[in-house]
Amino acid sequence: VDGRGTDRVLLHLLRGTATLRPARPDDMERAWEWRNDPATRRYIHDPSPIDLATHRAWWQNSLKSPNRDLMIAHCANMDIGTIRFDYQMTVATISIYIDPNLTGLGLGSTILRTGTAWIKNNRPDVTELRAEVLPMNRSSNRSFAAAGFTWDGEGVWTRSLWSDNMQPSTEEGGHNENR
Repeated sequence: VDGRGTDRVLLHLLRGTATLRPARPDDMERAWEWRNDPATRRYIHDPSPIDLATHRAWWQNSLKSPNRDLMIAHCANMDIGTIRFDYQMTVATISIYIDPNLTGLGLGSTILRTGTAWIKNNRPDVTELRAEVLPMNRSSNRSFAAAGFTWDGEGVWTRSLWSDNMQPSTEEGGHNENR
């Protein structure tokens, strides 16, 4: 028993109200603990533990990078996970992990939906979201499917934001962009 049962119930009930905020230097150590937890590491491409000094340098560089947004997901007065967007032209590649003590509550898909809305509002040049998920990571695969992403059959999930942002126009069969 870890004493977080009430938190889990509250998060389950309020999971649709998640928000994102830019990561800060003081978030680094908590994110490092989440990333290095064996439950998280078993489903990432390089499952090796990362030492704190290496993670600190990466975190500081990530916060300064113009080609990356590193965000903290927040719900019910608690930080619940991280989502990172790495930009290359009009594609944002997603990396996501949640507090390993909060798995199984549907928070992955909530963070992905919240992240999709954030991208639409803050990065209008991005037309596609992309993520690589290991096939054995059933929880993440379910989260991406629930968040409206399409699987290519080989571990890559995508979501076209162009089709999300385009609404049929009533004039001459054209389209209006709604961003």
